[in-house]
Amino acid sequence: MSADQGEIYRNILNKALEASEAQRGCIVVLNAKSGLYDIVATHDWQELVAEDQYAFKRVIQKVFAENTPITTTNVDQLEPTFGGVEDFLKVYSIRSVLCVPFRIKKDWGAVYVDIRVRTKGCLFSDEDVQRMQMLLTRYH
Repeated sequence: MSADQGEIYRNILNKALEASEAQRGCIVVLNAKSGLYDIVATHDWQELVAEDQYAFKRVIQKVFAENTPITTTNVDQLEPTFGGVEDFLKVYSIRSVLCVPFRIKKDWGAVYVDIRVRTKGCLFSDEDVQRMQMLLTRYH
């Protein structure tokens, strides 16, 4: 990834955090050669242990597979297809998750942001999904 691309992704993440009022987040981009994703921008993102990486990857994989945004409004009632994600969200005190796929030039990726229980009481909504999608269309 070029320095310009890195700067674009950091800019997108900063605007996504501001628009969504989330505390932390990251941007992942699918690596066309390996079929895996690379984390290309982060904010307040600590390293995840193996079990938590699995859960985070499940959210990202679902977004890539379905090419549709995911938002949670109640971590305790996540659909069963996420298997293991509930523990990830509870361990990190995550109240709500917003993950939105995007296509920018040749890159296919996703913006992931979350709100923690201990710092904010609000939840992501359909309006947040729409705001994030509008933000991402500026970079096509």
